[in-house]
Amino acid sequence: MAYLLNPKLSIHCYLLSHHSFGRLPYTVNTVINKPEISKIHAVIEWEQEQWMIRDISKNGTWLNNKKLNENKKYKLSIKDKICFGEKKASFFQVIELEPPCDVLTPQIENENFPVYAIPLKDYTILPSEMSPEVVIYRDQQKLQWCIETVDHVEHNNQILDEGSTIKFNNQYWRVQLNKIEVATKKLSLPKTDIERLEFIFFSSLDEENIHLKIKTPNMMHDLGTRIHHYLTMILARYRALDSEKGLDHLSQGWVYTEQLATDLGIDISHLNIQIHRARKQFVDRLDNVINSEHLIERRPGELRLGGSAFKIYKGENLECQLNSKSDKKLAELL
Repeated sequence: MAYLLNPKLSIHCYLLSHHSFGRLPYTVNTVINKPEISKIHAVIEWEQEQWMIRDISKNGTWLNNKKLNENKKYKLSIKDKICFGEKKASFFQVIELEPPCDVLTPQIENENFPVYAIPLKDYTILPSEMSPEVVIYRDQQKLQWCIETVDHVEHNNQILDEGSTIKFNNQYWRVQLNKIEVATKKLSLPKTDIERLEFIFFSSLDEENIHLKIKTPNMMHDLGTRIHHYLTMILARYRALDSEKGLDHLSQGWVYTEQLATDLGIDISHLNIQIHRARKQFVDRLDNVINSEHLIERRPGELRLGGSAFKIYKGENLECQLNSKSDKKLAELL
């Protein structure tokens, strides 16, 4: 997350991949309202894994007290000082030069309010996993950011756009999108679908400890022992029961939210927290799964396990298992 700081005005400027500075409101990304500033004065851009600055003004831009040649690109470094319009103007200092990303920026900047932006990861629980209020996650198929309220009983996801305002921890934040799909992230594994995964649950006899491993076409992922694995194991059991009843793939595993909370012996709010913790761990560990945010699928009043292939071991014995939808189709063809 790259940003500049104007120490005199206490302004944090979080950079978009193409970030313009100037005097013309609603046209530039950062407005500098001074007569010596051109309507569009300068541009900072992310190019070939580095940040470059370019002056396009009448009165000039200075980088470390040296005037830039007009329309020529210069590489930025941390601690660089940038002045717009005048050599002795209040400067912007380069603080961070990470690659561009989508962020939440604070609506208010003052000494009593945290001024740092929050970078959006594929699954972000805010303000923290210990005190969750909202969850922001990226729908990898639609390439959109979505938000859910943790303590809401019903499925309540909404799409976030540029400039959307959200509230958590009694503060307001604004969504700042990068405007381009950054293609610099390299994946060591090919993309796969959640239907091609196998969930392997290992439960103690008293079901106090649940260990989960997930087998992909390429490797085995060990997700350790977690409280929320009991939730996903219960959902797997619901799918297994519906399969035994002969229900089709689209109908298997759906359970009412209230019923699941009763089965787990927790309230709806605690249930939602466990759902988001399970999703977050899954998204973080299996970032090559194109629909990983759908580990637990939701629809109004109901939810189910997104994966359709699993085994559940209780002690040393195999309690139940279900083959994936794709395996069944292959078996039918053979």
